[in-house]
Amino acid sequence: MSSQAQINKLSERYPFEDEELEQLLRCYAALLDDKNTDTFLTKIALSSPYSYFFLPGNEMRRRIELIENKILPDGFGSCLRAAMSVDLFVDCANEGVGDVNLERFLEGVADCGQRGHKEALRIIWDCCSYHAEFEDNLDPSMIVDLCYSLSIAAGE
Repeated sequence: MSSQAQINKLSERYPFEDEELEQLLRCYAALLDDKNTDTFLTKIALSSPYSYFFLPGNEMRRRIELIENKILPDGFGSCLRAAMSVDLFVDCANEGVGDVNLERFLEGVADCGQRGHKEALRIIWDCCSYHAEFEDNLDPSMIVDLCYSLSIAAGE
């Protein structure tokens, strides 16, 4: 579990409320668990306490599997994880300070929406670039398809 001092320190640097940071730290801990063989998206979803309070049994796991298998493109979770980990600024700005991988994770999550549409679009672009295996192979329809899939996956 995370300490309040760690949360306070991170809240000065990242655009998240304390409760959000606490949940993100749980997500990060789940990602580090090598014994857990769940996918990236499943680990993130199941690390939220809300998945247990509001959804009975394995309902959250079932929903994430449906989204990964039927809605999102193959390998999206891996591409998203890679796109979230690209921020080289973190490596330079935090040299010798704390857990660089945690910082990179928090930067990546912030870039997915907290920092506005330009950073979120960069993450989408990077996901599609990784999926195409090279930016030169990127077809613009891949971006449209991914955005459409994400909007369906985010729907209620």
